Amino acid sequence: MTPPTAETPPEPWSHVRRRIYRQLLEEGLDADDLDRLLDQEGAALLDRSVPYLVVAARNRARSAARRDRRRAELEDAAERDPSLARPSPLDPAELVAARAELDDVVEQLGGLDPRYSWPLWWHAAGYEDDEIIDLWDEAGFEPPHPTRATIRKRRERARSMLRRPG
Repeated sequence: MTPPTAETPPEPWSHVRRRIYRQLLEEGLDADDLDRLLDQEGAALLDRSVPYLVVAARNRARSAARRDRRRAELEDAAERDPSLARPSPLDPAELVAARAELDDVVEQLGGLDPRYSWPLWWHAAGYEDDEIIDLWDEAGFEPPHPTRATIRKRRERARSMLRRPG
């Protein structure tokens, strides 16, 4: 639901909606849970049947309790064993280093002879050696129709060329 603005006034609360709201609170629903549900779904939600609303509010409360319980368990585990704590996924230094490393690998890969780089790419894309041999022939590389051992050796050489510093 979009929040009300000057152009879109809030949905009206009829007498029926007010009565249903009171009835839900009398059913023992937490007022905060009910208000969050109404805030997310809008006042038109009160037009549904009371049993539906009771179940929806209780399910929302159960989900929140489950989420909080999992979060607490993860925090407890991280306190007991710090190696379980996840590092920040958006560490700027790590992102810059990874990007620089990726740029270096792409530059080195681009500088390789296609007879070495293409079989490496094809293998990384999930092609089997027999398929790579067919792709090799379609690309017109020499020697024509290499053996599987030749393709594996080309991949191995390409990897070793990429491992060499600059």
